Amino acid sequence: MVEGETLRALLAGLSPQLEETEFVFTSHPARPDPPPADAVVVVSEAEGWTVVVPRDEAVRRGWRHRFACRRITLAVHSDLEAVGLTAAVAAALAEAGIPANVVAGFHHDYVFVPADRADEALAVLENLSRRAGAGD
Repeated sequence: MVEGETLRALLAGLSPQLEETEFVFTSHPARPDPPPADAVVVVSEAEGWTVVVPRDEAVRRGWRHRFACRRITLAVHSDLEAVGLTAAVAAALAEAGIPANVVAGFHHDYVFVPADRADEALAVLENLSRRAGAGD
């Protein structure tokens, strides 16, 4: 379990990085074969497959899509067993009224936020990190 000081250290080291690419979520009854090389998330669900790709790729393939978003990489190397990091990030964004879809990778967490609020979301996460670093 990650507690107080360790969680604070993770938050202080977030180093959020906003990508320029606009992504979208797509849904498919069967796994696209092969999945697009530029897919950044592929999830198997009972209802089918969710594939997150650059918006241009979804349009090019004629795929129905939702949630035009941008990806923020939390550059801190977080442990997959860390407790509280996702909750703290989601809470900070929720307080600002910004929807967030968080995906944990092996090395980093990724936050997908509405494309039109991406700069604001980045500022929220930078502020969260700054406050944690200051011990607030």
